[in-house]
Order: sequence, then structure tokens, then C-alpha cells
Amino acid sequence: MDLVTSFRQALLHSAIGRIAAYLMQFISVAILARYFLPEAFGLLAAVQVFVLFFQMLSEVGLAPALVNQSAIGQSLRDAAYGFTLAVGASVAIILYFLSSSLAQFLGRDEYVVITQIICIAVFFQSISTVPYVAQVRERRFFEIAKVEVISELGSLALTLLAAQFMSGYLALALRFAFTATLKWSLFMLFADRTLVGRPRLAFSIHQIKPLLGFSAYQFSFNFVNYFSRNFDNFLIAKFFGPGPLGVYERSYQLMRYPLMVLTSAITPAIQPVIAAFRADSASIVSLHNDFIRRMSYLGVLAGGGIAVSANQCVRLLFGEQWQQVVPLIEILALIIPVQVVMSTSGSFYQGLEKPKLMFYSGLISAVVNVCAIVVGWQFGKIEYIAQGIVVSFTFNFIQVYFVLYRFVFNTPFSQFLRAVAGPFLVSLVYGVLFLINPFRSWSPNLVQLLPSICGVLLLLLPVMVANLCLAFPERARSLLRI
Repeated sequence: MDLVTSFRQALLHSAIGRIAAYLMQFISVAILARYFLPEAFGLLAAVQVFVLFFQMLSEVGLAPALVNQSAIGQSLRDAAYGFTLAVGASVAIILYFLSSSLAQFLGRDEYVVITQIICIAVFFQSISTVPYVAQVRERRFFEIAKVEVISELGSLALTLLAAQFMSGYLALALRFAFTATLKWSLFMLFADRTLVGRPRLAFSIHQIKPLLGFSAYQFSFNFVNYFSRNFDNFLIAKFFGPGPLGVYERSYQLMRYPLMVLTSAITPAIQPVIAAFRADSASIVSLHNDFIRRMSYLGVLAGGGIAVSANQCVRLLFGEQWQQVVPLIEILALIIPVQVVMSTSGSFYQGLEKPKLMFYSGLISAVVNVCAIVVGWQFGKIEYIAQGIVVSFTFNFIQVYFVLYRFVFNTPFSQFLRAVAGPFLVSLVYGVLFLINPFRSWSPNLVQLLPSICGVLLLLLPVMVANLCLAFPERARSLLRI
């Protein structure tokens, strides 16, 4: 099977499986948003800034290094599993004893119990690394989707049950622990069906030492990426409080839904395929040019649609109590096309064994993001922080792909510019539609919500169809012949 066929088949299987999983997550969030108040989500979002850091520590960048291995024997498998267990347990224990200090820093006693509960999620996420990699290496994306759907459904039911007996923020904290525990259990169960097999417990630093060079740069990239992506949440939690943070976090999450569907659904499929064909660099560059052109069109379609219909999306998904989210979504929707494309770049760096360059590029991105967030925070409004993020992501989009093309692909950067020129022009059309949108504020009550949604869809339909035809011209020609 050639590179293009393998790539498309892997993307298709991954997309189908992950979209099903994300649909379940989407439904789960919509239900929880109606059941819990914004402040409860804000409390979780504030402590999650720190918890994500400890989760990143527990993963130590080992998963991409294992995916890149030509083969994983029993000794390496068991040693890697023992290593993740030791690291996960150590990090969870450290986080547990830091819970009081974290609560004191954030100024709320509730953070002590929340942090201690989430320690469970940190541990089980760490020890899920090896059985998860066993699925990814063999591109068993349907099985991964089954695990995520069952885990999400189970954690939703358990969270709603827990909410009957405790405060909302505690039930939401338990949701993280429920999800991580269910995922580990199911990944271990499905690992028996893979060539890697179900891991056993063993401790041998000698076995995993060859992986540490790759994983060190991967971990360093994850570290700077974590810091830059969560610094805005930290500032809002510290200086604005859990209520505004809950609104900001919900708007950022809605912005990320297209990423979850368009890129997170297919990104796991990219690295193993590129790693298998890394010797054929010319074909990889050609494949990448076509891939980002299509992804750019889809990103523009998603970002433009959300920007024009932000008011209707919020009312439909989250309800009346989340209307403060709308102005933030209209700002953050501007970076959806950039995010859709850029979030796939890491898989090409990893597949071509360039984690060092990925780290340096990520370091530049982190500095730019933090500076933009601080400037926005100085103006004293969350909207300015969101605008700063838009500026920084746009700059980083250019520098990430400049490094990828010039120093990884060893090809002119002009190839990238030609690939994204068409989507950029289409995005200008969406900008005009946003400015003239007569339905932006039309939905004062739920009775008028349906016609408002229909009106927005009619406004977008011609551009949506044209956008999809540009993204997939051969498919459009085929349909026209029919």
C-alpha cells in the first residue's frame, strides 16, 4: 500500500471513530452545561490549569516515542508500563500534598478536595499510555473510539448520580477520575487484541533508555506548549475569579469543537503513517501540501460558520445562562482556521523524527503567546486577552510552518503560502457575511431560535457549498458528472 492510500485510509478510520467519540463528549457537555452553573465549571477550570501540568509530567512524552519504534517487544512494553506507573504514582502523590498550597494560592478552600480527587485521574491517565499506544500503532481507531464513547457515557452517568449527593463542583471533579479510570480499564482489556499485547508490570530503565532522547524533546515541547496555552486561564482565575473563568473556558471549549472534529479526530493517524514512509520525503511534502490546503478550507468553513452563528450556537448548546460567552466566541472563532491546520503540524515533526525542531518552534510560540496574553490582561478585560490570543496564534501559525518547510521538509516556504492562499481569500467572504449578518441578535427567546438558525444557514449555504467544492474538487467534479 502506497503513502497516499495508507494516509487516507488511516485518516478515514480515525475520523469516523473519533467523531463518534466527540459527538458523545459534545452531548455530555451540553447536558452538564444545563445541569451545573458557570461558577462550578470555573472552579474546575481554575484548578485544571495546574492539574494539566501534572498530567503532562506523568506522560513524560513517552507515547510519540513508542509510536515511532519499529517494533515493541515484551521487555520494552512491560518496562515502559512500569515506568509510567512509577511516574504517574509519584506525580499524583506530589499533587496530593500540594493541594493545600494550591488552594491557598487561589484563595478558595474548595480547591483542596478538587485537587485531591483529580490526583486519581492523573495516575490512571499515566498508566493508560502503553495500552493506548498499542492501539495507535496498529491504527485501531475504531477500538479507541469505543473506549472513549463508553468512558464518556459512563462518566456522565456517574457524574449526574454523584451530583445528587454532593456539591456540583465535586461531582464535576469526580468526572475526570471516572473517565480516566474507565479508559485505563478498557484500553487494558482491548490491548490483548493487539500485537503489542497487554502490558505487565516490570521496572527496567535500561529498556526505555533509548526512548528518552526522543521523549525528552517531546516532553519539553509539551511543557512550553502547556504553559503558553494555559497562562490565560491562570490569569483569569487569579484576577477575575471562577465565574468569568467559567464563561471564558466554555467559549474556548466551543471554539475547540471544530478542532476536535477536524484535527484531533485525524491527528493520531498521521504520525504512524509518516513514520512508516519517512524515507520518501518528496511524496510526504506533496501529500502535506494537499492535506493542509483541504484542512484550511474546512477550518475556514468551521470558523466562519461559528462566528456568524455564535448567538444561535450558544443558546442551542448551553442555554440562556451562557449568553456572556457570545462576544468571546466571535473573537476566538477567528483562530479556528489557524488552529485546525497548525494542530496537525506536530505529527509531521514527530513522524520525520524532528522533535528538537518542534521544541524550538514551540518555545517561540510560547513566548509570543504569553506576551500577547499579558498585554491583553493589562487592559483589564477578558475580551482583550482573547484578542491577544488571536494575534499570537496568527504569528505562530506562520513561524511553525516556516520552520517545518525550511528545516524539516527542506523546501521553499512559498509552497506553503500557495497552499493556503485560496482558503485565505474565502475567509474574507465570511468576514463580509459576519458584518452584514441580520440574524446575529435575532433569538430573544427559544420560540424564535429555530427560524433564526434557519436564516443563518441560508445565509451561509452558498459559501459553504463553494468552500467544500474548493476543498475537494475531484469529489465535486464526480458529483457534477453524476
